[in-house]
Amino acid sequence: MLLLLSVLLNAIGIPRLWIAVFLGSLCQSPLQAFLYTMAGAAVGNYLLFILARRFLRERIRNRVSRTKAARLLDLRPDIPETILIRQLPVPGILTTLALAVSGTSIRSLIIGSVIGWLPTTYLATFAASSAVQGKIPDAWVSVSLAIACLLLIFLKRLAKRQNAAKDSSNPPS
Repeated sequence: MLLLLSVLLNAIGIPRLWIAVFLGSLCQSPLQAFLYTMAGAAVGNYLLFILARRFLRERIRNRVSRTKAARLLDLRPDIPETILIRQLPVPGILTTLALAVSGTSIRSLIIGSVIGWLPTTYLATFAASSAVQGKIPDAWVSVSLAIACLLLIFLKRLAKRQNAAKDSSNPPS
């Protein structure tokens, strides 16, 4: 029931972190709340992405075509770019609509979104669950720090690979 609620709330554009806090206060453990939130966010945003691509893509493109942002519609964000897009401090529904209009692949959407959401979703569910339980277990703090460090290392390596790929495709003249 909580998973279905998470999917529906994400699909209609309720912010994922609000859902994470809500589920964190209801579930038995932070891990359970985290898994429901992440699964709901992945499926809900996938549904929104598919519906937007099917029914709204041309309307949004026509509306934006008269603005300076029109050139961004031709970009096709891959997994690293999607991870970074999911870090922007804007509502997730806007980034999901932008990804649907831009032509990113479903694979990039799902993998990039899940990786991009990991740190904030984990911390939101952990904070809500800890507040309800009235305690902060040391193990959760250690896991939080480890996830944050691993994500930073992963993003740094992706950035190096992209820079190396760009350098090799643009030889000096």
